[in-house]
Amino acid sequence: MKINNILVAGLYEEIFQKHIPQTICQNFRFVAIDEITEVDLEWSDAYVGSAPA
Repeated sequence: MKINNILVAGLYEEIFQKHIPQTICQNFRFVAIDEITEVDLEWSDAYVGSAPA
């Protein structure tokens, strides 16, 4: 399985950007846990965080 789209529960984009190399090919989506939708989950190949509400 190729992981292209990664859904991160929480608004951690600024923190992640400091540690993710600029050459990485994956797409990240940062969403507050209480705002995650089915569309977000369908978009993602991987999920980082606790269980969605």
